[in-house]
Amino acid sequence: RRNVLAIISSVATFIGREQVKLLYPLALPLLHDCLADQTNLFMREEALQAWYVYLRLSSSYEPTLGDLFECCATRISLDLRHLPVLMKIIEMYVLLGGRAFLGQHALTLQATLRSVVSQEINPRATSYFYLVIETILRAYPVDGGSLLLHSDVLQMFIRACASNHFGGQDCDPDRVIVLYLAALARVFLSDPRVMDTLLPVVQLASGTFHRENLVDLYLAKFQVAGNGAHGLMLQKLYMMFLLSIPMSHSHQTTNEVLENCTYILRNRKDSLLPYSVGHDEEDNIIDVGDYDVLVAQHMQADIVSSTDLSLAVQIWQRKLAALHSETVT
Repeated sequence: RRNVLAIISSVATFIGREQVKLLYPLALPLLHDCLADQTNLFMREEALQAWYVYLRLSSSYEPTLGDLFECCATRISLDLRHLPVLMKIIEMYVLLGGRAFLGQHALTLQATLRSVVSQEINPRATSYFYLVIETILRAYPVDGGSLLLHSDVLQMFIRACASNHFGGQDCDPDRVIVLYLAALARVFLSDPRVMDTLLPVVQLASGTFHRENLVDLYLAKFQVAGNGAHGLMLQKLYMMFLLSIPMSHSHQTTNEVLENCTYILRNRKDSLLPYSVGHDEEDNIIDVGDYDVLVAQHMQADIVSSTDLSLAVQIWQRKLAALHSETVT
């Protein structure tokens, strides 16, 4: 059967996007058998790769693709060895299916994400997990935020941020925290009420993590967030969030926000690139279909891409001046 999986992937790649649907009646039941049947565990990695190839080659979302996700995703999430390819598969479902996919399979997606966050995953695996989170929130920040809240994902993110802020033992490293902060910023920008739901976080050993601590953490991780090709996008997202919240900042905090915004504006000639995961040598790189086109379409509709940061800073400064005037009066 491993040979069969390789063959159906090769045939799909050969005939291309226009005709790949013709192979669904043969390929999708085979993938289901390989992924759902416990006696076929030894073929799971090959089946997942074939599944991903078919999604990459699909020009549109089909209910039969959704049926395969419904049957297999949560079960596979229990085995972290397959997490990277499973997350890339879910990313493709969101890119292809959009609201149709999220509406039909929200409960299964919640269960799958909850299964992942209930396990200990390393920073490399987290980078793939965040690929799904970013794709959901970039296109559907409100509905996606609600889904992540009901999956306990946001709760895990904010607890991890609190632990990092207080220097807790075994806290997640900065390269993980900057991703959690980005996800929280997207959710809080779209629905500030979620922040009131998640904060404060009581850290019994270290103290209580308040909104002011969260602001400090965004500023402390600003430079780290700038690492990588997508760094400027994350940094702009951080500042957009800080400019959006009620202003009870100290003079030093206000200056830091302005300095960071100035840095971003000085570098705005550089394109904002989407979040991506760099490949390791052992990664099986699959480069077929119009993946880049789908991501580019998402980026065009992304609030981070469309927001005029210079205008946002001007509005923020006017509000600061008005607040200062009221205080003096």
